Amino acid sequence: VDTMDIEKIAAELDQRVSAMVDRGLEAHDDQAFNALALDMFAYQYEANEYYRQLCDRVGVKPGSISRWDEIPALPTRAFKESVVASIAPENSDFALMTSGTSDPNLRGKVFQDKSSLANIIKANNLITKKYCFPEFEKMTLGLLIPPPTMVPGMAMAFGMGFLLKSFGNEQSR
Repeated sequence: VDTMDIEKIAAELDQRVSAMVDRGLEAHDDQAFNALALDMFAYQYEANEYYRQLCDRVGVKPGSISRWDEIPALPTRAFKESVVASIAPENSDFALMTSGTSDPNLRGKVFQDKSSLANIIKANNLITKKYCFPEFEKMTLGLLIPPPTMVPGMAMAFGMGFLLKSFGNEQSR
């Protein structure tokens, strides 16, 4: 699969993910989710050399499985040991770093483009609203984490910054 096809597939998958998130949690469709997950797996397999090698080692390829829960999981250490990305890092819009909890000297990087990051934020907001703050639109939040401006690239600070923006009121810190 050439680069143009991969980019076209990625854009189509981003649109499908966005549409699924837009439908909300109550409108879940197990068949549609399974189909999207299997298509996403096929894309990741083609676009991500590290992941393809892992899948080949465990004998799983697109077309050899029929359910999303058969898709091989990527161990978290992979992000610390190698560049794991389905887009070229130089084409990414963001490189967020893991917290370094397991090893502060070895932090992984997660590369994202704007559309996939937008989908992550939209899905996180949907889930947070449903399960954490169902009765509130905005509230006073106090976060015990530095703001993203103090620790650029730290994934946790980045995510908490969006939480604050989405659910925090003017007294939030």
